[in-house]
Amino acid sequence: MSLRTVLGRLSGGSGGGDVGNPRFIACAAAVVASLALGAALYGLAGGRIAPEQPGAEAEATAPRRQVAESQREIEATRLASGALPGELQIELTTLGELKRQVESLETENARLKEDLALFESLAAADTAVPGVTLSGLRVEPDSVPGRYRYRFLVTFRGVRTEKEFRGAYQLLVGLQAGEGAGAMIVPTSGDADRARFDLRFRFFRRVDGSFTVPDGARPVSVEVRVTQDGVLRASQTAAL
Repeated sequence: MSLRTVLGRLSGGSGGGDVGNPRFIACAAAVVASLALGAALYGLAGGRIAPEQPGAEAEATAPRRQVAESQREIEATRLASGALPGELQIELTTLGELKRQVESLETENARLKEDLALFESLAAADTAVPGVTLSGLRVEPDSVPGRYRYRFLVTFRGVRTEKEFRGAYQLLVGLQAGEGAGAMIVPTSGDADRARFDLRFRFFRRVDGSFTVPDGARPVSVEVRVTQDGVLRASQTAAL
């Protein structure tokens, strides 16, 4: 049965039906879709459009190849786009690790420079005047707001009767608070942890610690004072 015959029957048989009728249009669309689906299934099943028509089988399988190729391209694109966030995260992690390594190397380089200065000073100890020397004072803000870390190197060359140095150190911190200025001494006279500021060594000692400034204030300078029996033996100041 031809498509024209089917459509004629749906329209009322004699060609006088209303082809603009919605029912007619819906039925016609259903018939066309059914015929198209049947032709597609027939082609996929390996049928012939016409007996012994050259290239018919190739034409029937061509859409299948195109669909397969499209599916492979879609899958490749999906995998590639899905991998991008992971690759980006790996690169960010690598960059972060490299940054930490660079910062660590810079810190180590600074310490090596301090060591070199120390060895040079020790090498010249035979011609140096006996006494206490401060060097390498560094003051940096800590991760905790209002707290600062410091470090310095103290060396000692005593006379024959002095085998080691025994003394203490304190910090004089200059403060700026708004329009006003002030100072604080670390440790205070009533500090329960005052013993940690004692010094006892033979040739040199690295010293590091921290202090906290009052709320609303910031340090503008830090002076380290090394004393022995109440007498000032050495001092060094760092401006911030």
